[in-house]
Amino acid sequence: MEGPVSAGIVPLGMGIAFMLVMLWLIRRAYGEQQFQEFATANQTFGTWAITFSMMATWFVGASYTAWMGMAVNYGFIYLYGPIYGAYCVILFYLIADKLWLWGKAHQLSTQGDVWALRYDARWLKALVGIVGLSASFPWLIMEFWTLGYLISYASYQHLPFVWAMAIGALVVAFYVTMGGMRAVVSAHFVQGLFFILGAIVFTYFMVSKNVGGIGATMRSALELFPEVLTYPGPGWNPPNPYWTSIIVTSSVGGFLWPWCMNRAFAADSVRTIRRASWQSVYVSTLVCLFGFFFFGISAHHLEYARAHPQEAWLWFADKMGGPLYVGIAFIVALSTALGTVSSLIHFFGVSIASDVMRTLNPKLHEKSATRYAQIIVILISVVAFIFANMKLPALVFIALLTYQFIIQLGPGQLIGLWWKRGNVYGAVAGLLAGVGVALYLTFIDVTGTGFGGWTAGMWGLLVNLIVYVALGYALPPSKRTEELFQEVQALKEEAAKPVAPAD
Repeated sequence: MEGPVSAGIVPLGMGIAFMLVMLWLIRRAYGEQQFQEFATANQTFGTWAITFSMMATWFVGASYTAWMGMAVNYGFIYLYGPIYGAYCVILFYLIADKLWLWGKAHQLSTQGDVWALRYDARWLKALVGIVGLSASFPWLIMEFWTLGYLISYASYQHLPFVWAMAIGALVVAFYVTMGGMRAVVSAHFVQGLFFILGAIVFTYFMVSKNVGGIGATMRSALELFPEVLTYPGPGWNPPNPYWTSIIVTSSVGGFLWPWCMNRAFAADSVRTIRRASWQSVYVSTLVCLFGFFFFGISAHHLEYARAHPQEAWLWFADKMGGPLYVGIAFIVALSTALGTVSSLIHFFGVSIASDVMRTLNPKLHEKSATRYAQIIVILISVVAFIFANMKLPALVFIALLTYQFIIQLGPGQLIGLWWKRGNVYGAVAGLLAGVGVALYLTFIDVTGTGFGGWTAGMWGLLVNLIVYVALGYALPPSKRTEELFQEVQALKEEAAKPVAPAD
C-alpha cells in the first residue's frame, strides 16, 4: 500500500491520538508500587475489565497479519480459531476458582507460584518460569514485529519500519514500567473495547460494503471458490488429524500462556473471573467469525489479497474508504498489538524477578523486586526490538510451533488443580518428557504434519500425560496436597458468608 505523505497523516494521527488518550486514562496507575501491586494490582478489577483484558491479551496483534492471512488464503481451516477459543476459555474457567483463591490467600503472582504451591516445591517456580519464558519469547518478537509493521503500513510506508517499531515499543514499555498490572489492565479495557467493536462492527461494515453482507459472501464463495469452505482450503493438503491437533494444542495451551493465565490474579473475586470467562467465550466466537473468517472469505476473490495475505486487512480498508478507513482499521489492529505486548513484557519482568531472582534470593525485598521487574521490562523490550528487526519466517507457523511446548504444562496444571493424586515427581518428569519428545519430533519435521498429521506437541502431551498419571497412581497423595484442597473449600465457604453491615 503506497500513497503520498499526506495520506499517512490521517491514520498516523488517529493512532497517536489513541495512544495519548490511553496514556491519559491510565495515568493514575503510575507511581511507586510494592511487588504484589506491580504484579497483580492486588486483585481489584471487575468483570468487564477482566473480560476486555482477556480479549486484548489473547487476541494478539499478529491476528491481523498471520491469522488474517490464514483466513484470506485458506478460509475453512481458520474455523479452528473460534472452536479452540471456546474450549480454552472453558478449561480456564474450570481452574479459575482455585487460581484466584490460592492467589488471594498465598499472594501468588505468577504461574511458577501456582506450581510451587500446588506441588510444595519452591524450586519448581524457576523451572516453570523458564519454560514459560522460553515458549513466550517468540511471541514477544512476533508482536514487536507486528507493532512496527502496523505503524509503518498505516503511514503508507513513509515511516521506516524500525522507527515505527521503536515508537510503539517506547509507549508500551513506559506505561508497563511505571504502572505495572494496574496500568496493563486499565489500558486493556480501552484496547479491548476498541478491538472488539472494530473486529465485529467495522469488519461487518466493510464486508457488507464489499460484497453485500455475510449471506452474499458465502454464496459468492460457494459459486467461485468452493474449496475455501472445505478442509483445509485451497493450495494446502495437511493430513486430516492435523485439524484435530491444532484445535487440541491451542485449546490446552490457550490459557496456559503465563501472560494470559495471570488475569485470574487481577480479578476482584471468583465470581468476576467466572463471569469474565463466559463473556470471553461469546465475544471471542463473534470476533473470530465476523472479524476474521467472514472477512477472509470476502477478500479471497481479490487477487492482491491472496498474493499479500498479511497486508489484506489494512489494504482492504484503504480500498474501501481511503485514509479514514485505514485509520480505523489501524486502531483496531494496534489495540491488539499493544495489549499483547504490554502483557508479555509485564510477564517477563514479573516472572524473572519472582520466579528466578526471588527463588535464588528469598530475602529479596519487595521494593527491590519491583525495581528489578521494571528494569527487566526495559531490557527485554530492547532485546525483543533487536530480534524483531531480523528476517522472520511465516509468523503463523512460529506461533503454532510454540504451542507444542507450552501445552506440556497442561497435565501438571490443568489436571493438577483438580486431581489430588498428582505429585511433583509426575509433574516434573511428565513436563521434561513431553518437552523432550516435542523437541525431538520438531527437529525431525518442523512442519509438524509428518507424524500421521498429529503434531509433535500432541505426541509430547500423550507421553507427558502417561507419565503424570502413572506416577500419580504409583505414589500416595501428600498431606500438603490434602490440606490445599481442603483450604479451597474453606475459602469458598468463607467467601460465601454475608458481609455484616457496618455500625
